[in-house]
Amino acid sequence: MMDNGLIINYDLGDKRFIHFLIPPNHSGIGIFREEKDKLLELAKNLGVNLSVKPFRGVLLKSGEVLVFKWFINHNNCPFLKNNECLIYLDRPLICRSFPLLPPFSCQPVPDKPVVSKYCTNSCVCDELLKDYNRLINKQNEMMEKINELIKKDLVSFERTSRVIRIMNDEKSVVEEL
Repeated sequence: MMDNGLIINYDLGDKRFIHFLIPPNHSGIGIFREEKDKLLELAKNLGVNLSVKPFRGVLLKSGEVLVFKWFINHNNCPFLKNNECLIYLDRPLICRSFPLLPPFSCQPVPDKPVVSKYCTNSCVCDELLKDYNRLINKQNEMMEKINELIKKDLVSFERTSRVIRIMNDEKSVVEEL
């Protein structure tokens, strides 16, 4: 638990219902649905080529894959030009909280946020912690919604390989979280 009392409320039991839709080490900047929609609009308005792909999801018993996390599919951020962020005021939570890193996968929040090895400044200011806490709260909110679907018996516990095969049929992808 962090000093501010935030803790990710993941159930640390069986996580077969959460699937990485691409290997985690092949993904770029992780974003939530609202951020995805906003970034696609910003890219269109700025003339920036932006590719966003599904990153994590669950398989519903209806046979659809519910994608709840996406990633920017670029080696370098397409909004970074001449070492300057074109969307600084609208940047995603993950960027706002950098160099503090969120827990990977379904891990609880450590006692202290993990600082990226790429950080050249070890200062963790209140504003940075505020953005990090917003990111953690968003993850908690996402997990609560998934847990509600599980309680309603709408989530299928399947192998990731099957989920990825189903996801490749774009008609099977839904975005409700």
